[in-house]
Parts: sequence; structure tokens; C-alpha cells
Amino acid sequence: MRLRRLQIDRLPGIRPGFSLDDFTPGVNVVVGPNASGKSSLLRALRAALYRDEQRHEGVHVEATFDDDAGGTLTAARIGDDLHWQRDGVRIEAPPLPEHRFVSCYTLGVEDLLDDDHGTDT
Repeated sequence: MRLRRLQIDRLPGIRPGFSLDDFTPGVNVVVGPNASGKSSLLRALRAALYRDEQRHEGVHVEATFDDDAGGTLTAARIGDDLHWQRDGVRIEAPPLPEHRFVSCYTLGVEDLLDDDHGTDT
């Protein structure tokens, strides 16, 4: 799956809502000053993927993905209700890593810049 669009209508700490749809294939880097919403983007994406994320927080987010078969997957989260659609038809959630392992798939810029291996790249 490749993230194509992230719509945030309601998320604690975000007012007003907004959407991002300029994602490119590969790695996308989000930069900005403190308190500009970088961490909130990640919280919104996690809330769209995992029912246990941001529970009871009144979240309203939607994430749109291109799937490997050339279709479109949408994860819509309103409150504690999370549902998925493929090309407009409701489906079961696709297989994802377990919620408890999400941090294993997240890199911060510090991780990318770490030079413990002596490579300078």
C-alpha cells in the first residue's frame, strides 16, 4: 500500500482540519518548526490504520492508499468506528503489522542521520 492522501477533519491539537495529498512514491520527509503538526500527522495516520490508536478522542480522519493490485483502499475513522473500503466497497481491514509493533516501522530524522556505522552518508 502507498499513502496517497490523508484527510484530518478532527484530531486533538489540530484546528482547523486539513488534508495532504502530495505524497510521492518512496520515502516522504515531513519537516517544520516545533508545534507545527508533524507528530499529529503520524497520530492521524495511526488512527486511520488502527482502532486502538486515539480511542475515545473524537477523531475523524481518512487515509487513501493505492494498493498493490492497482485499486484504491480507504480507511475512514470517525470516533471509535474504523472501516475500510476498496474501490468504494466495504471490506475487512487488510493485513497490517500488529499495533504493538507500529513503533518498529517508524523512523525519525535522527535515525536517518545516525552515524554509528561510520559511513558519513
